[in-house]
Amino acid sequence: MAAARNLYHRWSSGTTTKDRTQSQIAAELKTALEFVAACRTDAMGWTLLSVIKPQIEQAELNGLIAAAVAPFEHNPVLGRLARQERVRALFAANAHVEARMLYSQLLKADVRYGRVPEIAPDIRELFIPNDGAKAWEKLIDECGAFFTKKKMPRAAFQFSVQLQRLGDDAAAGRLLDQVLAGVTVDSRPDVVALAVEQLRSLNDGRADELLESLSELQPLQKDAKFWRYAAMVADDLGRKQVALDRLERAIDLEFADRQDVINAEQLRANYIGLMNRFEEVIDASATLEAAVPDDLSARIVRAADQWRFLEVDPTTCCHTTARLLNKLNQKRLAWGYLTTPLAEHSGESTPWRSLAEMLTQQQQIELADMAWSKAFEFEQTNPEILLGHAKMLQANSRVAGSHRLLRKIIDSSWQPRFDRVRQEAQGLLP
Repeated sequence: MAAARNLYHRWSSGTTTKDRTQSQIAAELKTALEFVAACRTDAMGWTLLSVIKPQIEQAELNGLIAAAVAPFEHNPVLGRLARQERVRALFAANAHVEARMLYSQLLKADVRYGRVPEIAPDIRELFIPNDGAKAWEKLIDECGAFFTKKKMPRAAFQFSVQLQRLGDDAAAGRLLDQVLAGVTVDSRPDVVALAVEQLRSLNDGRADELLESLSELQPLQKDAKFWRYAAMVADDLGRKQVALDRLERAIDLEFADRQDVINAEQLRANYIGLMNRFEEVIDASATLEAAVPDDLSARIVRAADQWRFLEVDPTTCCHTTARLLNKLNQKRLAWGYLTTPLAEHSGESTPWRSLAEMLTQQQQIELADMAWSKAFEFEQTNPEILLGHAKMLQANSRVAGSHRLLRKIIDSSWQPRFDRVRQEAQGLLP
């Protein structure tokens, strides 16, 4: 134990290699490796090797390391790690052919036992140079072919994903094509689902095709989580209209299967997200001068009614819905949603005035005009409402309507405290 401790500190501190000649380092290494070979436990020997190996750079000395590592390959715990370290040492010793052969044997042994081999990225980088590219391509193709031949599509798929992450895109693509050619949504829905996610990460349109086939499975047709995921896939592929349809379906399913206790913030975020997507469709149609879907108003109203049913305070829902309906030129319907939250304030002008100001800021001029008129209806002794209404119309080129209101302020009788309002109205007339 004392000797092992001394060796460990000597090598881990760099004492054995710092300011030493090549022959001195070689002598130190041979002494240390003789001790490793004589250790009564593999744990002690491996611990010492783990600090010795990083200190060795010379090719011929790495050959000695490779030989010293070989006995540990028989240890059931250290075996795989030891084989990989031996391969690294052989590459460092410029024994490329032997290193490739040993690593090929390791991967093929994994495959024969039905395991997806875990490729060490650094060993792959050592394997390919010095005329190793063809050997590497042949090796990974053989591993993939074994899985497909033995009808192990899930393992083949997982191996293709690993290859893609390592940068072997061509081999990964070939293997994925083989997997998809041999499975159907009926025989292996799990593999199809995995393939959807992989293809989605590659921005491959086949992801949506496979997802369409999955959607035909009866259990998934009523699974809201599936349709939310399906919407995300369509989004990633730029299929915005399809994404909207799928998100609508997910929200409909969630509404039908709603719980007694609801997360209000999540609920609001879900419906705001859906309404935003409706608005994107409306705005895109306007930009492209194309017709919106015929049923879009009905879909907006259906979503709004679900949202309003679940909300304690329907104000956000009603204002959002009204904005969309107004863009669709559904003025009366939009007005109905806008005024719903104000029902409990019947007879008060203040909430109508606030609504008018909000609509003015949003440039919803027709609805703002109606809200200003409604505010004055409830407080006809306040010319400030008329002045605000007139300014809004004037700012939006509604000159005739603005002048009519300004003339009304000037010609009507008001309390003395509103003299300033009359004077301002006179200043706005030409």
